[in-house]
Amino acid sequence: TSDAAEVGPMPGPCPFTGGCYLLNGTITKDDLGTIGAALIRATNNKQSISIRLNSPGGDFRSAVALGRLMRSAGAVAVGGFNDICMSSCVMILAGATFRGHAGRVGIHRPYRISTAPITAAEMKKEFDSWAKDAKVFLAEVNVSERLWDEMLRTPPERVRILSDNEMISFGLKGEDVVSEEITDSYNARYYGISKVEYLQRKSLAFKICNPILQRGEFDRWRQCDESIKRTGSY
Repeated sequence: TSDAAEVGPMPGPCPFTGGCYLLNGTITKDDLGTIGAALIRATNNKQSISIRLNSPGGDFRSAVALGRLMRSAGAVAVGGFNDICMSSCVMILAGATFRGHAGRVGIHRPYRISTAPITAAEMKKEFDSWAKDAKVFLAEVNVSERLWDEMLRTPPERVRILSDNEMISFGLKGEDVVSEEITDSYNARYYGISKVEYLQRKSLAFKICNPILQRGEFDRWRQCDESIKRTGSY
């Protein structure tokens, strides 16, 4: 439908074999057939894939489903300095194995789009269902379940913008902890250095290259990160 998010190739060069996509706009069930299909292809073909998120949110269950597809694909989630990831978009960000969103990330309580009459008992059942789905999903992707509790505390008409420290505390910034341990060992072997030496280079790369990433300069960031991890300097 015309209300679905615009999905297309991310502008600029793409080093990911499964493609670089931009999800721009409101998340709907239709996005499972576009960005979702791209994530499934990347998973089946064992290809790397990156999704740039610029969304005010949307359908909660679709966002959780996309978050699970992000995790299955080992997808990278990024966002430029001027991009946003609000409300249910945070579930897609949470599903990524690397979260590098440099823009504003905000949360609030999910709500029914429909205005059809509903009883208190039916609404409670729906809320309980959302809570169960959210907490199971967040546990699957190693993101703190406190994120859901904080979402519930924020009314839908107000958006709480997360600070860098909150993003780190919830597990929404940088690489997923389980994925990170596997990746660190792989990269140490790849670069032909010890794990200790690799972690030192990784720390240096973060210090020097992260400001470039925060400005949304993805290509320069990748060059900086690769150079330091390969040679120890930039």
